[in-house]
Amino acid sequence: MNNFEKKPNEEKPITEDDDILDIDEEMREEIDPEFENPTPRDEFIYRFKTIAEISNDPSLDDIDKTPTLYSDKVIYVFSVLFSVIAGGILLARNLKEVDRKDGIPHVLAFSVIYTFLSSYFLYVVKIGLPGTVALAIIGSMVLNSYYWNAYIGKGITYYRKNYQKALMIVLLILIPLFFLALWSAAITGHQPADGLLLN
Repeated sequence: MNNFEKKPNEEKPITEDDDILDIDEEMREEIDPEFENPTPRDEFIYRFKTIAEISNDPSLDDIDKTPTLYSDKVIYVFSVLFSVIAGGILLARNLKEVDRKDGIPHVLAFSVIYTFLSSYFLYVVKIGLPGTVALAIIGSMVLNSYYWNAYIGKGITYYRKNYQKALMIVLLILIPLFFLALWSAAITGHQPADGLLLN
């Protein structure tokens, strides 16, 4: 009598060391022919897409739908430090990212109109820097509390977009304007206003 029994084949569980998690160039081209210079996030996404195709689990494929947005804190800081227009532009970029382009005209129109009305109000009332900051805070709250929630959605999951490029663009625009204002004041002999009219 044979004491040895043939054991059924057991499937080996997938681990991090298995080849299924290693994506070669051929796999990349099958998933995305234009896949070049992948970032760590790209590698993460494509690994899960490959696993989703093998396991026929479409729920894993939704991971690449998470948008990359400027955070509400970045919009708030840009609105207060630079202008509500700057914050509105960042929010408009977010709307483009989540495919809500219908809200871009509303956001930009509010930002421009609010900035000019605030500037006129500060010119008439002359309450200086505290009024400038207060109006900028109110404008940023409208952008984040109303327009963000209306077009993007409250509590949305997203990757945070790096704000350094946007900061450099804003500085390249504002720094020449600042020196131009100083030069104009020196030529005309007028003192600059107590508060920043652009909020």
